[in-house]
Amino acid sequence: ELHYALYGDRPVSTTTLKAELSQLRNLIPDVIESRPYRLNCEIQCDFLMAEQALNLGFTSTTLTLYRGSFLAKSESPFLCAWRDCFDARLSHVIYQIEDIDQLLRVVSRVPDR
Repeated sequence: ELHYALYGDRPVSTTTLKAELSQLRNLIPDVIESRPYRLNCEIQCDFLMAEQALNLGFTSTTLTLYRGSFLAKSESPFLCAWRDCFDARLSHVIYQIEDIDQLLRVVSRVPDR
């Protein structure tokens, strides 16, 4: 499942996935368990907090947390789909902003919108 979520139908060996996970485990020891691969702690990520704020309709909080497109260089089918969906939803919210000062703050902070 993880292999497909990250690489889709691209011809990437499971050895590559294992090597990448090994590198990640070295960066953040004692966080990623194996067999099966899983995180053994709670994580907080600004992009997940931004998504939660967006889901709850907290526009100002969402815009404060947003730091640009999530992993913009990733080609993972799962991550691309998530990123594209979130960015589309965020664009819709930005286009609905009527407060010009808030809109100018958004535009100055988020150059890729």
